[in-house]
Amino acid sequence: MTTLDDKLLGEKLQYYYSTSEDEDSDHEDKDRGRGAPASSSTPAEAELAGEGISVNTGPKGVINDWRRFKQLETEQREEQCREMERLIKKLSMSCRSHLDEEEEQQKQKDLQEKISGKM
Repeated sequence: MTTLDDKLLGEKLQYYYSTSEDEDSDHEDKDRGRGAPASSSTPAEAELAGEGISVNTGPKGVINDWRRFKQLETEQREEQCREMERLIKKLSMSCRSHLDEEEEQQKQKDLQEKISGKM
């Protein structure tokens, strides 16, 4: 039987063994409630084991790991290329080239000549 201090401090009930039938039936009911979600999470863990770390340690596992590595490597390279292209477009729109500056100066000179010619 648990003490009041243990209940207030939040001691885990699964660490206690009781000879009383009342507590055993309460714990079994709680364990049954916990058992259902635990069994449903087991297949999810099995799926994760297949994607993350290879279970096969032989040639098939090595080949699968190598294929996954190459796939991730190409995806990363493509992402870097897309990021580089995006930066190039962004920076090319925000800066002016030397030719653009010369054209702007030529337009300014032509405009000044037209203004001075009218006066």
